[in-house]
Amino acid sequence: MSQLVIEPTETSQWYRLVLDAEEVTQQQLSEELENYLVLTLSRFSQRPEMVNTIFALSYLNGVSMSGKERYNRLRDIGDQCLLFAGFFPEQAEKRLVSFGYFVTLGRAAYHEIANAQKEEQAELFGQLVVNYVEVLRVLHAIRGMDSAKEVSPLLAMEIWQRTGNQEMLSVVAQATGATPCLSESYLQVKH
Repeated sequence: MSQLVIEPTETSQWYRLVLDAEEVTQQQLSEELENYLVLTLSRFSQRPEMVNTIFALSYLNGVSMSGKERYNRLRDIGDQCLLFAGFFPEQAEKRLVSFGYFVTLGRAAYHEIANAQKEEQAELFGQLVVNYVEVLRVLHAIRGMDSAKEVSPLLAMEIWQRTGNQEMLSVVAQATGATPCLSESYLQVKH
């Protein structure tokens, strides 16, 4: 991702960034996940009001709705949590929640949709639940998390624990002078 290539449309620009980030992270998302991520990035790129969302309250309201309203509310919460965890993880500290709040709530919203939708939609949202961490790694690469200037060592530790992001491990190691390790069972529980 060292060279920015300008594409003719916003959607194709997001698609190029996603593909470049997959290459950097050595992640290969399914075509469905790539397309969903690109559409989500396009949909929210012009919505600054999402920063005012109280995610847990919106999630609870969404769960109590039915039909298309429920689907739209839960999808928006899942998408917003994904984008916050991917692009603005430092917002967790500012909101007095953990980084895991975004991960857990986003996955829960997608899980609710997967359980309530028809086969095709259920499969896509099921993939989002299972591959949430991989999608986060792609978003972190787009953001340039390897230059993590504004990420504190404590937040870097939590991101590394939740996602396995090696750049965050480097931030922790540099700040502490030591390389932390986690047991394999801890990592399996968190994902």
